[in-house]
Amino acid sequence: MVKQILGILILTIVFHSCQSDITNDFEASVIQSHSNINKDISSDSTYAILKSIEKDITKKNFANDSLIAENNFYLGQYFQSKEQLDSAAYYFYKAADKVEGTISSERDVDYFFYCWNVNKNQNKYGDCLAITDLFVTHLDSTQHHSWMALSHFMHEYTYIEIPDYEKALDYNIKRQKMLVKASQSEFVPSALIHRVEIKSKMNDKKGAYKILDSLILEKDKLRPSLNMELFNSYGIYKYFDGDYSEALNLYLDGLKYAKKVSNSLTQKSDVATCYGNIAEVYMDLDNYELASKYLDSVKQMNINSLSARVQKDILKYQIRYAVETDKEIDLVYNALEDLYNHQEETYTDKFSNELLALKEANRKEKLLIKDKQDVELKNLKLKSQFLIALLVFLLVVGIVFTRYKQRQFRYEKQDLQMQQRLFRSQMNPHFISNTLYAIQNLVKKDHERASNYLLKFSRLLRLSLENSLHNYVSLEKELESIEQYFELQLLKFPNKFSYSFDVKEVDPELTYIPPMIIQPLVENSIIHGFAGIDYKGKIEIKIRLDKTYLSCKIEDNGRGKHSEKSNQNKSISTALISDFIYKSTKKKIKIENKQDLNRNETGVITTFYMPYKIN
Repeated sequence: MVKQILGILILTIVFHSCQSDITNDFEASVIQSHSNINKDISSDSTYAILKSIEKDITKKNFANDSLIAENNFYLGQYFQSKEQLDSAAYYFYKAADKVEGTISSERDVDYFFYCWNVNKNQNKYGDCLAITDLFVTHLDSTQHHSWMALSHFMHEYTYIEIPDYEKALDYNIKRQKMLVKASQSEFVPSALIHRVEIKSKMNDKKGAYKILDSLILEKDKLRPSLNMELFNSYGIYKYFDGDYSEALNLYLDGLKYAKKVSNSLTQKSDVATCYGNIAEVYMDLDNYELASKYLDSVKQMNINSLSARVQKDILKYQIRYAVETDKEIDLVYNALEDLYNHQEETYTDKFSNELLALKEANRKEKLLIKDKQDVELKNLKLKSQFLIALLVFLLVVGIVFTRYKQRQFRYEKQDLQMQQRLFRSQMNPHFISNTLYAIQNLVKKDHERASNYLLKFSRLLRLSLENSLHNYVSLEKELESIEQYFELQLLKFPNKFSYSFDVKEVDPELTYIPPMIIQPLVENSIIHGFAGIDYKGKIEIKIRLDKTYLSCKIEDNGRGKHSEKSNQNKSISTALISDFIYKSTKKKIKIENKQDLNRNETGVITTFYMPYKIN
């Protein structure tokens, strides 16, 4: 007996030793892959490698949070290099969310700062505050003086943009004190430059000029980035005082220093800002030739790679230049259209690409029609009767085409409104109310858990809103939003239930389905099916390819259907989904009581079909 036990013990040790070797080999391969990626983060092969690592981590149930965070961080950098900021923000947050306890490395700080910065560039200031607050929970204010100063800067910048200048000034003063404690006095001028901006916005012009004059005297001791901020800020105040010549000199000095800055996330936007300021002054001085020169310099930088605020300012300068120089009306139209496109990209991701394509097609068609008219007009004397008939024909075609496009746009708008109504009806007010109540209780007991809970809840709301704005979203994103919902419910009711996904015959990344269909049906299982049970619930979601549709089966082990009365008590969202599914597939949702199929089982099986597209 002793020999048998000893043999089993030896086999167990050998098995765990082998598993440990496999894990160590996998970690080493991931570290090596990350090391190679540093050389070219923007290549498509980089994305393929990172996604492959992500899948292997999931498959192997890999538990090294630091390497998981690092992989997510590289994915964020990849999407940032491709200017896909929503995806970059998502992966940067996933990296930051893996940080546990007190921060001990600069890399952990990078996760939070990159996440904050990419949200800041999208004007998502609510997310910026939430991320900064989470960052502070991982800091020791008695030791991490430089990182605390960074958190104060993040708060300060965000409150300037909101705006809340009193809070911004308070964090600016805290930031300066922390920089002194951290023996980083060389960064104090940057804090003072920001204080100038805050004071000017608070109408303390005298205090702002006093700080600027003191800093100008120390310019030779400052870094290029600080001098760029200093001269640009001073130039702005001189410009609004009407001293255009002095403002121009300050802007030119600012541009000189901006070009000397290297390895900065905002360097391109900073240089573009200098070009725009200089062009504006030259237009005020009636020197349109030099104004055009600086505006053309911005065009060569690819305006879409600049921050949202800089894009908007540059587009305004282009419109002003076109109007004041009496350029062709098309130039004004182009500038206005660029401004419109910028706003669409910021506020309505749903229709931006479609509307831009439509406008571009209309613009090109108008240019073709104009060219044809010009050619025909040259032969007007010889073909007058033919031209009249042609113009009438073009007019009729134009009216028909315009009416068709108007009707098409109206249908698209109605579809969007329908999706918005569906989304609003799906967000259960009781769920939101209960979640906020749970957060309130957590704040009293555990601030860190409350912050994490609030971030996850915010992420679920944002993900649900983003999905609801599209006619089709990837199956991967839809399942991700459902998983976020599961995790929130489990935070509220620990160990109440478990869940699993079973997806076969389809690629979740390439398969697109209508959004916000599965979640309300899953919610019914949790709220109604698991209410009052004295055992652990279980939910399984199975998705398969079924000829022209995707079949989805949601199976739980809850109480099941108890009465016809409860079956009639359907939510508005479920009714809308049932109607949508029937109109899309001509098939109704099928709900079966498992006890009717097998007396020893409890729960419900919900089966339905969804239309899908392959990207």
